[in-house]
Amino acid sequence: MQNAIWNTGFLERIATGDPAAVEIFVQPGFSDFELSAIIQVLQTANDVCNMDRFSWHVTSDQPGLITSNSELLVRAEPTIGDEYLKDCLIVVGGQGVSASGWINRVRAMQRLKRPAILLSDAATKYIKTSATLSGPVTTHWRDIGILHETGDYPTLTNHLVENNNGILTCAGQSHTQEIVIGLLSAILNPQDCAELSNTLILENVRGFQRDQPAGLSKSPNFFEKRLQNAIALMEGNVETPLRIAFLAGEIGVSTRQLERLFMFYLGKSPAKFYKHIRLKHAQALIVDTQMPLIDVALASGFSTSSSLANSYRQEFGTTPNKARNRKN
Repeated sequence: MQNAIWNTGFLERIATGDPAAVEIFVQPGFSDFELSAIIQVLQTANDVCNMDRFSWHVTSDQPGLITSNSELLVRAEPTIGDEYLKDCLIVVGGQGVSASGWINRVRAMQRLKRPAILLSDAATKYIKTSATLSGPVTTHWRDIGILHETGDYPTLTNHLVENNNGILTCAGQSHTQEIVIGLLSAILNPQDCAELSNTLILENVRGFQRDQPAGLSKSPNFFEKRLQNAIALMEGNVETPLRIAFLAGEIGVSTRQLERLFMFYLGKSPAKFYKHIRLKHAQALIVDTQMPLIDVALASGFSTSSSLANSYRQEFGTTPNKARNRKN
């Protein structure tokens, strides 16, 4: 499947030993986690092959020193419209990602049948700004629910990666290393790919069509099974909260046993933890959308915007309006 991402002419050229050139596009507030993951894989691949099979260039529509979401600085080369394109384009996600700076380059790559990869926030921005989506798309799971809340995206999936005619939308974040290895698997032989993943201590490189984990309940290493099941029910019923007694019955314990489980593992009662989940959902809608606060409240299981505001202030130390204004 990954082979279909690259055109035949590229694969024939690379087979002669020419290095593949990767453009990594960043903007202020970029995810340094994603940037370092990309470079680490490319650099390690060169080490595994004992030659420079890949080169990379960090670019931006705002060239010079660019600051990441954690104040890391990187020097970026300038981009000029849709000129000087490389073999592959990867757009890194981040807090201030703006499609206007890279969408023309993405479209130009698509016309040339060269892969363009959009990670996490960049994928979300592409989905939001593309008037019509003719094929499947995905993004990080935290944004998938928000997109469904705020718009009609019938082709949006929960897969790790979707390939829509050469534009790859991806979960990004911790999956970044895996998608880059997936891209390189068309160029490297299986032995090199295996050594690459082993060197990076990646026990298993997941296929693009694998579903993303979503929510706390999908972290079995940290939660006892009954607790995991209870959290899954909470996460699946945010808009219309379930009674705690009903939750206990659904997982086969008494209400008192459920209370003890939550206090022992999480230090909170089930009711307080349930409210925390709902408030985190509300926070995402407040910060990342322009939904009216009453709609945010109802979508998060609160009957009024004032009840949401009171709970939100207790949880986050500010009001929904201030949180939204700070983001803007």
